[in-house]
Amino acid sequence: MPLAGVHGGGRCAPGLGRGTCSSGAAAAPAAGRAPWLRRPNGTWSASHGAWHYRLELPPDPCGRRQQLRRGGYRTHHDALAARDHAKALLRLAGGDPVAAAEVARLLQITRHRRPLPAADAVRHHLDARQAPASSTTLAVYLERWLAVRPVDENTRPGVTARAGAARGW
Repeated sequence: MPLAGVHGGGRCAPGLGRGTCSSGAAAAPAAGRAPWLRRPNGTWSASHGAWHYRLELPPDPCGRRQQLRRGGYRTHHDALAARDHAKALLRLAGGDPVAAAEVARLLQITRHRRPLPAADAVRHHLDARQAPASSTTLAVYLERWLAVRPVDENTRPGVTARAGAARGW
């Protein structure tokens, strides 16, 4: 199953052999056969069960793998739309690993069955986070910026020179 995939559409709650599904019907034995979950043509019944998605997030500060798992969507299209929204929020980081980690944290702290934050709210959060404090000098800000961001080696000398010029070197 792809990690950015969507699955479901009639999945019953797991149990030790029997459980219940969204319609209250008894789930099939652990073998996984539930004929009422499929239409006569063999496709999944879109009106039975719930759809879920799983999305790979940037690694945590210790380098461990993180995933966003959300579910309870009525249709496959609802789950796809929610997954695409989460991907769009991650793209707001623009390749910055610090910002990507912050967006991943925002996604993970959103409570179950609550909508993910809007793109404007996440963009505002990232802009506020990156703004230097009023008491921070340009030289200090640039030195901190170089320390936490992956910078191309062609860019580093120019930023270092600007930081030195701001200090009066």
